[in-house]
Amino acid sequence: MLSIEKCQIILEDNSDRCYSKEEVIQIREFLEKMSRLVNEEASRQKRE
Repeated sequence: MLSIEKCQIILEDNSDRCYSKEEVIQIREFLEKMSRLVNEEASRQKRE
């Protein structure tokens, strides 16, 4: 499981390092999952 920190480092790493297709897919899925969790938490707080 990728940590948020690792994703941020990868995304902020503007060097010419190439990421494997698997890494890119993992990062994309991870970020989608994180944004979904954040949205769910936000809507839950709004309801309270």
